Amino acid sequence: GGGGGGGGRAEGWQRAFFCRECHGVLPPAAAAADVTHFSRLGLPPDFRVSPRDLEARLRAAQWLLHPDKFAQASEEELRRSEGQATLVNESVAVLRDPVKRALYMLELEGVELGEGAGLEGGGGDQLDPEMLLQVMEMREALEEAEGEELERLGAENAAELESCCSEIAEALDSGDTAAAREAAIRLIYLQRIAEAVKEKE
Repeated sequence: GGGGGGGGRAEGWQRAFFCRECHGVLPPAAAAADVTHFSRLGLPPDFRVSPRDLEARLRAAQWLLHPDKFAQASEEELRRSEGQATLVNESVAVLRDPVKRALYMLELEGVELGEGAGLEGGGGDQLDPEMLLQVMEMREALEEAEGEELERLGAENAAELESCCSEIAEALDSGDTAAAREAAIRLIYLQRIAEAVKEKE
């Protein structure tokens, strides 16, 4: 319906926002059916998605769905463009964050794992004892750490984070969801430590 949008000028993945016949903006619900956060942005489902690609897709979609482009369109189409822009922002927010991205990709594989996973007392989503001990030691060290020591712990944790992300990517590539799930729980802990470091800095 309607015809004030930029669907006629959109390319590839961007065409999913518009009606093929009239080039008007589709209702967000219609665009959301069978669409993943990756496909909405025209990206392959890869855990290694680059922040640069995400930012480029976000800018392209924001330009395409900008309210100024719908100044002459109906109120309904303006509402639709705002709804579509909201979905794009949601997709970017999930894919930009390694923990959310890992949990989302596991969800796509049918593995449910909430962001509360890994919390002490969280039942089946706890870490293996060795890793749990390592995390507890790191937290204790953080409480005391200042200056150079805090910097060292932060760098150590950042390296662990990077290694953990590589593990998740490899496990998902090979279809080993059990290994990806285990690494994702570890990633949740490591991200919490990274946040604690940032708070102390």
